Amino acid sequence: KKELEVFPSNFPSNLCLVDVQKRHYKLGAFNRVADHLYRYSATKKYYAVYKRHGKTKWVSLKTTDRELAGRRLKDEIAKHGNTDPKASAMTLTELAALYEQSTQGFAKKTQGTRKSILKIFKATWKHGLDMQVRAVTKGQLSIWLSEQRPRLKNSSFNEYTRFVRQLFEIALDHKAIGDSPAAGLKELRVEKPIRATPSWEEFLAIVNEIRQQKLSVLAADSADLVEFMGRAGVGIAECAN
Repeated sequence: KKELEVFPSNFPSNLCLVDVQKRHYKLGAFNRVADHLYRYSATKKYYAVYKRHGKTKWVSLKTTDRELAGRRLKDEIAKHGNTDPKASAMTLTELAALYEQSTQGFAKKTQGTRKSILKIFKATWKHGLDMQVRAVTKGQLSIWLSEQRPRLKNSSFNEYTRFVRQLFEIALDHKAIGDSPAAGLKELRVEKPIRATPSWEEFLAIVNEIRQQKLSVLAADSADLVEFMGRAGVGIAECAN
């Protein structure tokens, strides 16, 4: 009786008391359901339990459904089986360096775009670049993208989304993580620009206007080229070939 006095007077009678001398109690107990699968009696939720690098891991499967818990258990174990213990400590600084190296084989314009976005990411990521890659969540990435959104067109925003996906695909390739927090991030729909098309009479007037430019020695050649493109229905790329 004296030991129970450490608890409040309104302490629920249906609680399971554990180690009273240390003033510790809990609401329920973990019950083994199958290999690596446990169920917490208080919340009815399932947990995956397995050893990884000598340590026991308890991971909530975030469901009270037995069948769904079984499927998530398999995914959870498979995910952590695809990681490398040494690479799992990789930081965002190290991942950024790998990403920059991966851009070397692309065209200069593509390199410039990707390095520019990488620079902005490093300058605006609020959680610190010494953060381990495995600790980054989808929610954190979504917030970072939403902070960039106001100043970007849809097409530019999609470049940022692709950057984040590519960044964590590299982490997957190096087995630093078992699944990518950026995998579910979606791009925005890019609307096609509406371009005004002149009537045939307006087109001929444009050609005539070009031809009459007296200060240009290339006026006649330019007019001939534009007229050919209009009559043949071809673009600049086709003419260049």
